Amino acid sequence: MSRARPFEWTDQRLLQLLHLKDVEGLTFGQIAVRFSASRSSVIGAYHRVDKVMRDVPSDRHDGSMPPRWWAERRCPRHV
Repeated sequence: MSRARPFEWTDQRLLQLLHLKDVEGLTFGQIAVRFSASRSSVIGAYHRVDKVMRDVPSDRHDGSMPPRWWAERRCPRHV
């Protein structure tokens, strides 16, 4: 019997999440359905990204974030 792989937040999915929430105005529940993920997972990912963006100095808001920049702030048990 094979086990289902847990949902993984990739850079592309995080960008899609931000777009769907901030630009298209979807709810966390609607986004969760699109990603086949739990609503709690979507909320957690959004707030982790939001917290990191608040911590970035304003002169760095030029869109030049390095790949997987959000992973640097994650709890070690989630890496």
